[in-house]
This record gives sequence, C-alpha cells and structure tokens, in this order.
Amino acid sequence: MSKRNSPAQTFGEHVSGMRAEYRMSKTGRFKPTLTGVALTGSGFSYHLTQAAYLKMIELARQYDRENMVVGQGINRVCENVIQSGFTLDPMTGDTGVDDLLRARWQRWCADPQLCDSAGRDDWQRKEFLTLRHILVDGDVFHLALDDGRLQSIEAHRVQTPASTRGENIHLGVEYDTTRRPQRYFVVKGEPSASRASAATLKADPIDARDAEGRQQVFHCFHPERISQTRGVTCMARICDAVGMHDDIQFATLVRQQVAACLALITERPDSNSAFTTSALGEQTTEISDSGSTRTLEGMAPGIMIDGLPGEKLSAFVANIPGTEFFPHVMLVLTIISINLGIPAAVLLLDPSNTNFSGWRGAIDQARVGFRRIQEWLIKSLHRPVYSWQLARWIEEDPEVAAAAERLGADISLHRWNPPSWDYIEPYKDASADAIKLDNWLSSPRRLHARRGQDWSDIAGEIVQDRLLLFRQALDAARVLNQEFPEAAIDWREMIGVQTKPAPAQDVDASQPTDQGVNQQ
Repeated sequence: MSKRNSPAQTFGEHVSGMRAEYRMSKTGRFKPTLTGVALTGSGFSYHLTQAAYLKMIELARQYDRENMVVGQGINRVCENVIQSGFTLDPMTGDTGVDDLLRARWQRWCADPQLCDSAGRDDWQRKEFLTLRHILVDGDVFHLALDDGRLQSIEAHRVQTPASTRGENIHLGVEYDTTRRPQRYFVVKGEPSASRASAATLKADPIDARDAEGRQQVFHCFHPERISQTRGVTCMARICDAVGMHDDIQFATLVRQQVAACLALITERPDSNSAFTTSALGEQTTEISDSGSTRTLEGMAPGIMIDGLPGEKLSAFVANIPGTEFFPHVMLVLTIISINLGIPAAVLLLDPSNTNFSGWRGAIDQARVGFRRIQEWLIKSLHRPVYSWQLARWIEEDPEVAAAAERLGADISLHRWNPPSWDYIEPYKDASADAIKLDNWLSSPRRLHARRGQDWSDIAGEIVQDRLLLFRQALDAARVLNQEFPEAAIDWREMIGVQTKPAPAQDVDASQPTDQGVNQQ
C-alpha cells in the first residue's frame, strides 16, 4: 500500500513550484556548479590570477604561431580593419591651421625614426600590430616618450611583482576607487626562463598621466565589462575548437599515410605448412604492467603479407577522409571564424560554398563588426596619441603655438576617417552614392569619409586635374589653329565637349510646356 502525501505537503510543494525564479539560477544537468567566483557577485578579474592570465597569453600565441588556420584568420581581420591606415581630418575652423596640423601628423607617421622608439615601425605598421596584439594577447601598451616617440610594450611585460601586492593592483595595473588607472608596472627587460617567477621580477612603476594630467600610457584593449582591467584574447572562447581542429587534421593525415601503404596479401597452399610468417617491418617488444609481452611490427609502403593457410585474398580499401570529415571540419572552422568576426568563406578565401547573395550578406555583416573595431581602436589609440602629439607641438613648435593661442580649445578639434572597402558591385554601389548626392541625402565630405577618403584632398585633386586638362586642351588647340587656320579648332573639342549648343526650337511663350519651363 503506497503512502499518500498529506494535504499540507501537497500544498507546500505547490507553493514551492509557484516561486518566481529563473531556471538558470538552479544547478542542473546542463548548468554546472560554479567554481572560482563569488556567488555574491564578482568583478571581471575576480577569478583571474596572474599566472592563469599569462598562461592564456602564451597559449593564444602558440595557436597563432602554429595552428594552420588561426593565424591567417587574425591577419584577415587586421587587414580588413586597418587596410591603408586611418586618415586624420583636423577641424579647427581655419584651413591653414588644418593643413599645418595634417602635414605635421603625416610627417611624424611616415618616419619610423620619429614614430617608433626602436626606429623600425611607422604609424601604419603600429596600427596593424596594435590590433593584432589586442586580438591575440588581449591588450598592448604604448609609452609616450619625451622625444615624441612611442615605446611599445607587449602584454606579458605588465605584471604585478610580489613586492608590490595591493588591494587596488591587479595584473600590473594600479587603479583608484573609480577604477581609473594610476600606474602600470612594467617588467625590466624581457622575462627569461631563469627569472620567470614573479618573486624574482623587477618592475618599474610608470604613471598613467604626466604632471599636467595628460595621458602618457596608451593601454589598448577591447573591454567587455565595466570592471575589466586588462584585455582578454579573442581565442579564450575557441581554445577547445582550435585544439579539436588540430586533432582532426592530425588523425586524418595519419590515416591517409596508413592507407597509402601498398599491401600485397598472399596465401600459401595447405601442403606447405612448415613455414614461419615473415616480419612486416621493424619489430619492437612492449611489456605491459601485468608482465605480458607483445610484438609491434612497423608498416611501410610496398610491404608483403603472408597469409595463413585457408585464408582468402582480400584488398584493403580505405574511405579516407570519411563522409563526415568535411562537414565536421567546416563546423569547427565556422566556430573559429565567427569568434574572429569573419565569415568562413573569408577565413578560407574560398566562397565556392555559397552564391553571390550569400557572399555579399556575409561580407556586409562582417563589415559591421569591422567598423565597430575601428571605432574603439580610434578611441583607445588614435585619439589619445594625436592629443599627446598636439600638446607637444604646441610646446615646441612656434607656428602651432601661435595657432593655439588664436584658436583656443578649437585647435584640438579633429575627426578620424577610418578606411573603407571597395564596392562589391561597383556599378550599383556607385549609382547609389550618386543618387545620395543628387538628392541631397548626404554631403561629399560625409560620403567620402565613409569610404576612408578626405574630401578636401579629393576636391583639390579634382580641381587640379581639370586645370591640367583645360590647359593642355588650350595649348593643343592653339598649335593646331596655327598649323591649320582654316580648321578653326575649339579647345572644347580637344576634351570631347560640344562646341556649340544645340539650336533652340521655336516655342510659343504663351503655352507653358515642360520644355519651356526647363529652358527658363
């Protein structure tokens, strides 16, 4: 006889089931118990020790260095985001000052001796390497030197030595109660195997801002939480997928090598029973834990196998790779590519698995992510570096100082034009731009800025090119008229422009026709 629940128990169970709770707050089969975090709430860096953080950096670098896919995917992202570099557009309100600042900036960017403390990288190269370090390592640091150059510091060199432990110091960054960075601890020299422990490392504290309050350490990373102190590699989410991809490729290559061995299986007659089986290849003996032994024989192309009496001849047919290989590999590659922010077709440089519409849709969505990367890269790198350089020019360059005295705070007004991408369908895209301009839906300045171009440069080049064209047409027409006076060549004919307007048709002015209105 089964025991029935009492009415009180049934009601209690009913009330317990009615409580408003999220299933996510309960531990279950698909919700493992959390470890390493505080159930009362933990900041981004609560569970991240310095040793674990450095291990993540080195593991991501190994994936980037050795994996056959990841490194190329990182390059695709950087090449699409950086391209030919970002363009500075000063907007002080004074054209002469804008040209002056633009020239100063371009001169500094183009010369590695002025830009890089090592004299090796120009500004465009620094843009590329900065983004690459952000994606692989998680972050990168640039120190502003007094001579106007930048000293680049990789992520592993910013650490917290054991002698400088503090409540507001984490992973080499000291911050105040508002999480505003105060100092960065940079390890002296490159850590080596002989002094890799935190107890033996010596670090120099570098103030985040100088005596005037200007930023002098440019910490570049992509935060995903407000409490985040350091950047995290983009491979944190795909480390298992990357390892899985390596294992799949290795296992398939081994199977392919085994299948490539040509085996000839022979059968001896029953009358010839006195024989010993010949070895297939190099033999080794293995002793198990129980003490038993077994002989392992190697394989090589062209081996011959002697069958036992009564055995039948059979051929070795291998289906390698199997039918499930390519779909599974594509799934793994898709997981890797979406976490890098690029379509799998771009990662593989192979759009054969999709049509043109699918290719364009994937590229359009990827470019949304590329633009977002460009925006936070401008905020963390380009804008603060330019502000630092402008302050130096005001102090050291009398011409810039005079302009700053006259313009005041407007001297710092500027805009960054990130690079854009070529048309996927040139005719349709160019026609769309022309429609926008003709209907006043956009300005030439804004439209060219979206294409990564400076309208002032484009306008100047258009005028200069037309000036050159008209002058050469005038000179050519003059020479021809001197040689052939009867021809009466007009300079407009030299550039394909109609010499005389078409004759006007007789129109009754009293009748308001469309043609008459257009002529008026």
